[in-house]
Amino acid sequence: PMSTYLVCFAVSNFLAKKDTYTRDDGSKVELAVYARREKKFQESAVYALNVTKAVVSTQSGHYGRGCNLIHDVFNLAAIDKGSYTDALNMTTYATEEKQYIVMDRIMTEVAKVGLAAIDENNATLADLTKKYRKYMTDMIKGRVMDLGWDGKDGDTFMDPKMRGRVYRTYCLYINDSTDTVVTEALKRFDTFIKNKTIDKNVMSAIVRSGIKYDDENGSNWESLFEKLKTSDWEADQREFLRALSMTKNVTQRKKLLHYSKEDDAVLDPWRYIYYIHYYGKDYNFTWNLLKNDWEYYSGKYNGTSFTMGYLIEIPDVFDTEDRYTEVETFFKRPEIVSTIGTGAKTVPETLASIRNKIEWKKKHATSVRKWFDDHVTLD
Repeated sequence: PMSTYLVCFAVSNFLAKKDTYTRDDGSKVELAVYARREKKFQESAVYALNVTKAVVSTQSGHYGRGCNLIHDVFNLAAIDKGSYTDALNMTTYATEEKQYIVMDRIMTEVAKVGLAAIDENNATLADLTKKYRKYMTDMIKGRVMDLGWDGKDGDTFMDPKMRGRVYRTYCLYINDSTDTVVTEALKRFDTFIKNKTIDKNVMSAIVRSGIKYDDENGSNWESLFEKLKTSDWEADQREFLRALSMTKNVTQRKKLLHYSKEDDAVLDPWRYIYYIHYYGKDYNFTWNLLKNDWEYYSGKYNGTSFTMGYLIEIPDVFDTEDRYTEVETFFKRPEIVSTIGTGAKTVPETLASIRNKIEWKKKHATSVRKWFDDHVTLD
């Protein structure tokens, strides 16, 4: 039959790229990625094969067990079958960790509990915020120094990923414009603005540093904004927008939001408010913006479940009873209910997320704060 012919033709038009990895017991497992014969598809197949081999080999071996162990102890603490003190104690060896998958898991878990317990916008927790940030930067500085900004001939397949992760995190958490890593990031930002190419793996560290340490005139922000408007590569557009969204300057935020609604703007308007929320971290600003501009955003997206869901998630960062009531009341308003469309199913999820954060802080914030207070000494 015709359908069989078409399937056979489709399969016959593909080539397989193959490799193997060795399990702990010495047995070998074959991996294969099938792709069309054209060069660009075959190159993508090789990349996919290399990624798969690196991930599967790591997860099945010593480092995979280390990654899973970190993941498990934090999950056990979350369900009260363990403690965050014990979980955090297990991360103190991370200054010696050199495997990307394990290091990425450690950084993710520490950041998750640190940010949940320590409100960086709370002035009374200023010293504790500094300690949390110092723990993060001390944990990864060795890897930053070892890897360097640029790729080397001896790099493993995972080293570029590790380089991008630790440089981005280090530049985010350090608050010192004289730090040698930061000064180098700013030099590279200047050359990038002058249309010089930069390594994509460390792009986020470079552009975010340019915005974080901008001058009072906002020169870096304006230059990157022009890059955003003229870029024709969506991955770069998103990275530029993430960096631009970090600004604390309300005028710049409004400029971004105004541009987002122009017909020739790159990326969809929802990304602008969403990125300003999660990268700018002024949650009151974006929550009020969503409420005030509800007619615009709901009118544009209430027929698309995923996009509307992202917008409904905006208040899920809140962690107080007052905020819970405020969010619940807003989404119960008749004019909101009638226009929320596909976002309706996300409302109970957002409220549940706020409730979980409230309960988590009651149970765990004190012990997590004490751990950072006891384990980190400020210079």
